[in-house]
Amino acid sequence: MEQLLCVVVDIQDATASTPDIQQYITDIQGVKETWVTESKQKMIITYFNHSIDRQHLLNKLSTQFSLVNEFDASLSHVAIIVEGMTCESHLSNLNEVIGQMDQVYLTEFSLADRMGHVVYDDIKITVNDILLEIDKCGFEGYVDGQQGITPAIKGMSCASCVANIEKNVNKLDGVFSAVVTLISKKGLVEFDESIISSDEIANCVEELGYDVKYNEISDIYQIAELELTGGQLQNIDVEKTLIELPGINSVNLFSDGHHCTIQYDPNVTGLRTIIEKLKINGIESLLCISNRKNNVDYSITAKRWRNSFLIAFAFGLPAMIVMIVFMAIKNGHQIMVVPGLSLENLILFVLCTPVQFISGKRFYILSWKAIKNKTTNM
Repeated sequence: MEQLLCVVVDIQDATASTPDIQQYITDIQGVKETWVTESKQKMIITYFNHSIDRQHLLNKLSTQFSLVNEFDASLSHVAIIVEGMTCESHLSNLNEVIGQMDQVYLTEFSLADRMGHVVYDDIKITVNDILLEIDKCGFEGYVDGQQGITPAIKGMSCASCVANIEKNVNKLDGVFSAVVTLISKKGLVEFDESIISSDEIANCVEELGYDVKYNEISDIYQIAELELTGGQLQNIDVEKTLIELPGINSVNLFSDGHHCTIQYDPNVTGLRTIIEKLKINGIESLLCISNRKNNVDYSITAKRWRNSFLIAFAFGLPAMIVMIVFMAIKNGHQIMVVPGLSLENLILFVLCTPVQFISGKRFYILSWKAIKNKTTNM
């Protein structure tokens, strides 16, 4: 699978100007992008490993620049936007903490554009590990260029299906996280669109044996509408109460004072937490039915299962009658059509074949896909 990797070069002693250097590097086939660090001393170069191998790229670069990362690891780069940095002390602390992480080879955050560049070994650590350290420092970090999709997934029947989808999608290069819920038949996948596309993610799920429809979203937040009641509703500032919860992006109270919309990150907080927070403050809340209009439409699935049942019933019932009749009339001998094939078995074969391969077709397809992916399902 093609990966987006990176190398770092030292440009502080280069005789050419920085734009000329960038132009020279981006003209190399397989190179995707370049970034110059704030110190103007180093340049991060990302490239596709199937378009140009690491050693070939290093050979080309060594004729022009001093190589910084002359080690065996194939490195990855991530650009992270950081919210909450306000001073040089914050900046220094963040650079120190991330820079001291094991398998991080370069880190440089900027206070001006609230962005940092991290070069790391993605075999040993993940982007989520880096984001977690940023969170521990008291800042919010998210990947520049990060996109999200909310796929509606049909065909899941148990927790094993959920675990199988999450495991395989999280393995994909460029996917930061994948969360699937069985009840809503939906997932939330965050990924880097420069490495992987939403269609590739959907194809991965479909290869596991599930049907996928998705909507691309501009961010990772979901929106819920709640109906509010309770004696304390007039005395409590709902917006202030909920905005204190982690993962809440915005709260808008309607003019009637009994409805509100909440934009939240489902990976950080859920609707149950939001509802319990309101209940603690004396406010009862109910998820509005209109909020569920985007749930999966089960009419097509119900029609498919109904048709499978009717076919199985239409052929299965006569098969049972045939067995009973022949048991009653054969009196110790069988009616043979040809030697080795009785009339009873011939009729049962004709009746049972549609049940197996029309009504049961979906089970064979899912079983084959499960075998190909070395997993099991219901």
